[in-house]
Amino acid sequence: GCRSSAGVLEIGTYCGNSALRLATALPGVPVTTIELDPILVAVARSLIEFAGASRWVDVWTGHSSLVIPRLRSRLQKARGSKANLHFNAIFLDRWGSHYDEDLGLIQQHGLLKTPGGVLVADNVLSTAAANFLWKVTRRPPQSVQQVQSAQEVT
Repeated sequence: GCRSSAGVLEIGTYCGNSALRLATALPGVPVTTIELDPILVAVARSLIEFAGASRWVDVWTGHSSLVIPRLRSRLQKARGSKANLHFNAIFLDRWGSHYDEDLGLIQQHGLLKTPGGVLVADNVLSTAAANFLWKVTRRPPQSVQQVQSAQEVT
């Protein structure tokens, strides 16, 4: 049910634009976003607050390799839930050379809803995401049902 969903996870907040777009497109759905750079976290939190979306968008500071393993327990504690929380969608939006590691951690910790979860990876052709692309396109794991290419939306 809905209580087991943690909404949408974004890895790579930058200034918060994508998180705000997700929150606007999906009213009432929680958006959790992770950013390594504390200055960008401050910028994103300010913009999200200014836009009136802080109720739905939560910006976390830290490297994904350190945050992802703790994500489920932190969300369960924050929401007062014992449910096995997972995200309906995960958006990878940082330097692509880390997508491979992020995918492994997402799978290891069961953070993406299966079946039916959506994983979106931005800029895979221009950010050294070769290992990630190789893994999701060669004999895809059972969790990968479709790999699509899309034009950049600006």
